[in-house]
Formats: sequence, C-alpha cells, structure tokens
Amino acid sequence: MVDFHESDDSTHDLVERVDTALQALWQGDASRFDQLVAEDENSDVDIGGVFEDAMQGSATTGVSSGPSAIPGYEILERIGRGGMGVVYKAFQLSTKRAVAIKVILEGSLAPPQARRRFQREIELTASLQHAGIARILESGETSDGQPYYAMDYVDGVELRQWVAGNKPDQQATLALFEKICDAVAHAHQNGVIHRDLKPSNILVNTEGFPKILDFGLARLVEDDRTLTLQEGDAMHVAGTLRYMSPEQTQPDASPVDARSDVYSLGVILYELLTGQSPYELSNFLPEAVRTICERPPQPPSSVRSFLRGDLETILLKALEKEPSRRYASVSDLAEDIHRYLAGEPIEAHPPSRWYVLRKRAHKNRVKLATAGMCLAAAVFVLWWSMQPKYDIDYARRECLGYRIGLDSDRRERFLAAALNASSHYPELPDAVLLWGIAKGHSTPHAAIHQLEYNRKRGQDAWWYHAGLMELYEQIDRPQKALEHSEVLSRLAPNTAEAWYLRSFAALDCQRALSFAEKAVDCDQGHGHVLSWTRLANLRRHLGDFDGAMAAADHLAEIDVDSGRARWLQFKGDVAATQRRFREAVAIYTEGVEADPNYMPLYRQRAHAYRRLGEYTFAEADYSKGILVIPEHSPYPWLHFHRATVRWILGRRAEAVDDCRKAREFTAGPTFADARMYVILRELERTGEADDEMRKAIHEARGLQDGGWLASVLECLAGVLGPEDLVARAGQDTSNPERECEAYYYAGERCLLDGKVDAAIRWFRSCRETGVEFDQDVMPDPMTEYELAGWRLRQLSNTNTPQATTSTLHTP
Repeated sequence: MVDFHESDDSTHDLVERVDTALQALWQGDASRFDQLVAEDENSDVDIGGVFEDAMQGSATTGVSSGPSAIPGYEILERIGRGGMGVVYKAFQLSTKRAVAIKVILEGSLAPPQARRRFQREIELTASLQHAGIARILESGETSDGQPYYAMDYVDGVELRQWVAGNKPDQQATLALFEKICDAVAHAHQNGVIHRDLKPSNILVNTEGFPKILDFGLARLVEDDRTLTLQEGDAMHVAGTLRYMSPEQTQPDASPVDARSDVYSLGVILYELLTGQSPYELSNFLPEAVRTICERPPQPPSSVRSFLRGDLETILLKALEKEPSRRYASVSDLAEDIHRYLAGEPIEAHPPSRWYVLRKRAHKNRVKLATAGMCLAAAVFVLWWSMQPKYDIDYARRECLGYRIGLDSDRRERFLAAALNASSHYPELPDAVLLWGIAKGHSTPHAAIHQLEYNRKRGQDAWWYHAGLMELYEQIDRPQKALEHSEVLSRLAPNTAEAWYLRSFAALDCQRALSFAEKAVDCDQGHGHVLSWTRLANLRRHLGDFDGAMAAADHLAEIDVDSGRARWLQFKGDVAATQRRFREAVAIYTEGVEADPNYMPLYRQRAHAYRRLGEYTFAEADYSKGILVIPEHSPYPWLHFHRATVRWILGRRAEAVDDCRKAREFTAGPTFADARMYVILRELERTGEADDEMRKAIHEARGLQDGGWLASVLECLAGVLGPEDLVARAGQDTSNPERECEAYYYAGERCLLDGKVDAAIRWFRSCRETGVEFDQDVMPDPMTEYELAGWRLRQLSNTNTPQATTSTLHTP
C-alpha cells in the first residue's frame, strides 16, 4: 500500500484517479476502472490496494507506524482503522489510565473537507453522554498538525466476535440488542443520526455491555452543514453498503433520517439471530444497490424456523424498504423487543396481503396490465389466504422435541425454546401446553393464571384442562386438579390425538407413558407418528429398553418424514446405552445401508467401535461422516472425536490438524485446545504448544461460561496445580462430568512434569467416577474417561516405575 508520508505528486494524482473511477463505477460506467486495472500491471504503485482502501471508505495512510508526539500521552499500539481515522491504544500520563486515540486518516495531508468531517465527528460525539457511547475526553493536534481526539478505551471485542465467542442464547442476544438500541436512541434524542451502524462499530466490553463507536458519518437532523461536508467527497455512497438503508444508497442521501439507523439495526439483529445477511449482495455495485432497494429480505424463519412469529415480524418491519413503513424510531423497535421478551403482544404487524400485492403489481405493472394477469393475481390472493401460517407437522415435531428435552436431566437447555414456541405457533395446542410446562418449571402459579385467563377469554378447549390439571397437582391443589380431571373425562375424546395431548401435558413420566400407550392403542395402525414417538422416548427414559426398541421398529415403518435411518439410529443408541456395543454396530450398519448420507449413523457407529476398542474402524467412520456433511454446515465435534482416535492410534500430527479444525469451526476455545496442547508437547513442538495455550486461555477467560475450561487449560499450562483443579471441580457436586475431567487433566499435567505415580493415581480416580457417557449427548463416549483408561494401559505396559512421557508416548 502507498504511504502518503513518503508519496510524491504522482501518488496523489493516482488517488484522485481512483476516486474518479469509483464515482464513475457508481454511475454504472466501468471503463475508467478497467483502464486503471490495465495500468496496474505496469505500475510500481499498488493501484489495486489504493482502490480496495477507497471502496472500504478508507484511503491508506501514513500513520501506520504511529502518530507523531501527542503531549500527555504514550502511544502503546495500533488497535484499528476506520473510514476517517486510525485508532491507537495509549496511556494518559496525567490520569494513569488507558485511553483510545483517533488520529485523522490522511494525517497532515488531509484535505479541508476531511478535516471538517473529523472535527464534526468530535463535536457530535462530544454532545452525547450515554453509558453505551464511547465518551470523548479531549481533542487537539499532534506536534506535526494532525487532528486527533482521545476517548474512553473499551476493553472488549467487536459485536460479531463477542457473539461467536460467548454464544448467547436468543434471550441474551435480544437483551444485548436492547442496550444497543438504547444508546442509538439517546443519540437520536439529541438530534444525531449515526448513519454507519454495523457490528465493527459496536464493541462489547468484558462485562457484556455494548459501546457505540465511530460517529464519522453522523449528521444532525435538519442540518444543512452535512450536505456541505459531502460536496467534496469522491464517493456519494457514505457508509458500509451491507448495512445501508435503501434511501442511503442513493446519490442524494439528503432524505436520510433516524429511520435509516432503524434499518441498519435491523440488519445487525437479523445477522445475530440467523448467522447470515438478509441479502446476497453482488460485487457489482449498481446490482448490489438494486438488491437493497428492491429485493425483499429472506424471511428469517426460512433460515431459523424458531424465528417464525413475532420476532420475524419485528425484523421484517425494521427492514422495510419504505422508511414510512419501518419503526418510526429506534425506541419503538426496542420497545417491541422488550414486549417480546416479556411475553406481551408486540405493536408491529406483518404487511397486509393487499400491500404485498400492490408492491408486486407495481414491480410487474406492464405484465399485469392484461385482464388475464389480474385474474391470476386474484386467484393467487384467494389461494394464499387459505394457506396455513406455518408447516403444522413440522411445528408439532419441533414442540415434541422440546417436550422430550424437558423430561431429560438437562431440561434447562430447552426451557427458553419451549417458552418461545407459543409465540411462534400461537394456535397450536402443543405449543400452548409446552409454554405451560416450561413456565410451570419455575413459576407454576403464573402458568396457571395465564392458562385460566386464555381459557375463560373464549379460547376454551378440552386440552386446557389437561395442562391445568397437571399444574394444580404440581402446586398440591388436589381439589382443583380433580375439577379439571372431571372436565377432561367428559370432554376429551377417546382418540389417539387426545391421549397424545394428555401424554404431552403430563408432568409425571409414568402417567405420561400410560397416556401414550392409550394413544397408540387408539391409533390402530393409522400412523399417529407423534404418539409412537412420545411412547418410544418415554420408554427409553424410564429404562424400558426393549419397549423403546419395539416402538422404534414401528416408527421405522410409518414415519416417512424422519425416515428409517433416523429410527435405526435411535435403536442403536438404546443398545449402546445398555453397553451392547456389538449389537449397536450391527444396527447402525443397517441404517447406513438404508441411507448412506445420514451422518449421525457414521458418528454413532464410530462411538460404538471406540467402546469396543476397534479404533481403526472408528477413525474410518468419523472420516466418512465428515465427507457427507455439507460444506456450508461443518460439524466440529466429528473432528474432535477423530482427533481423540488418531491420538490413541499414534497419529499425532493428524490429531493436531483435527483439533485445529474443531477449533476453527467453533470459532472459540474448547477442550480441543487442551488436547492439542498435550499432543504438541508429545511431538516436542513446545513453542507452538505454548503459543496456542496462551491464546486459548486468554479467550476462555473472556467467555461468560468459560471459567471451567480456563481452569483446565491453566492446569495443563502449569498455572494451576492439579489438586487445585480437582478442588474446583468438587465445588459443583451436581456435575459428575466435571469431576471426571478434573482427574484426567490433573493426570496429564503430572505426566508432563514426569510425575508418573501421581498421574496413575489421578487416572485411576477418573475411571472410578464411572462416567462412561457424555451426559449431554447420550450415548456419546466421555472422552476423558476413555483417555484415562488408555493412559493406564500405557503405564501398565511400561517396565520401569520411573517411566517418562517419551517412553509412554511411543506408538
């Protein structure tokens, strides 16, 4: 890239020509850009680099090596660069605190309009006093005349990086987004529109609080001075295209108001909840702009089905093309999100079908001029009005999945999704009952009150009494429970569907099982898949494994949606849970023959092979599973498990590669980092091992739920003693997995120190926990339990009591 501090007149001329080419490209004329590309081949200057910087709204600067002296500050490091400036971390000598200093991008060569915009940014940001907006402390010029300002240093990471590392659930994501909206709303209340909201301009500090940065493109409402600032700009598109509102993409962006920030926030929230952008933007600028202005965003529920309902309505209203149809303010957007989180009705409503039809008609007005097309449109509207709002079969299966999860030992993982189901499928009895069950887990009186209210408000149906009877029993109100039971006996029909819903609502698993059995008796071969699925899972949960197998056999024949392979996997899992691993392998093999592309079968068969000690077959199945996974949806734990097997087989370098893959796909530290450290030490790649460990510990400490992982990594690194790790695990007596992990990693630390006798004691303690299976994903093997056994076998084969790690790790 070009350094402006060392550039000559030809360089300045090049920058001007790049700007001219960009403006022509914006108008649809690519000829000047093509000419520049041709010049690039014979030029000593990186024209492509200058063009790339200009497209990002940030020409290359000469401050990369740091600004000249700023009195009262010690520059520590460069931490970022934006469209108008370079940001450094610095130490303020007078207050002894860390600050961030932003220096104008072009340095002393900055043109007058850039200096005016930079000063404008200082004025606007300084006018805002809010906990969610980085505060300006002072401003001035460096010793060589470069404008700068100092602001609060935010010890945090960009929004996307924070979400990837912390993996917050939907509730936590929305709560964080509410705080972001609050800060933007404060700016709007003070007449400041940001106009460049995007994840990179939002930092989340170590306490999980967001801070809005970079008001370089901000403007005051009804302020003509903004137009003056834009007159000298080479590019009319000010902002980051991916997050720009339709009106902001137009060359004359004067109509832009606070609703443009609403749109940008809508894009950000869409990405946070779905993991992708609402549009696929072309690299050709005019085409990308047309997409933003004309193409409707992809419905969020088509990416993540759980977004169907109120949350999808909120997102699509924020992303409306016409500003008048968006939320009138960021505060209105935040209030609807608050209502959603509180379980209250939201204010937004989906666009009327008439409005959608009018928009389509305007877009295709020539074709729709004929009477035939008008008639076709009328037929389409009639057909559309008769379609269900969602796929009922899919919705019911989803609700049953959450219900099965609530019966498990890990019900807390399913509570949030279960509570939200009723907002996605408000007319569905399964979803309403599911809400009552989930709500009753913590506040049964509130669940009873809401169900009674709905029932008496004109939504009465017999299945409400099923849920209320269960909840009244839970709070020990037998008389009220009896009243609802008597109503059920009068109103509930003797059908498979009715008994299924009663089984669904039942809080006692034995009673739920009896209702499910009555449901399948009433079914009489008609294929009520939900009843049979409920029956199979209840039998498995209650230890009736033969009964679960029989139900799964029937489901393999009647459940065409899930397919035969899915239920063969279920049967194999039941056999593996009983430690009948050879039988499990045979069942999984039958499933693979039924569907060779069903990845879970390869994974589960590999797990079973591991329990049989047949690691070569296990490694082959993990590899097959990886091959059938779509490239766009990698499954990191297959690499994690294959790394374990390859390590045991002595293929350490390949095991390290798999650990790296697992880490890459999870985008954050996991126990794969712990394994990789030990294996790298075995390979005597000590420097590489230490570098990876430092990085993993730093990232683990920054995670909300990363405390235990950080302790394990610190133990392996020698920062925390083995006894201390075991003591920390003992503080949570409800988590046997953590105890198993603590003993195993304490043993690995002792092996690294050459303390073989101590390692043997820890490995034996690990095996004595008896935690053979991963309690989160039955019947996956608990890898620490397995590796402790492997280590003990290695140590027993060592002839000398003073064995070292080098003798132990010889394959």
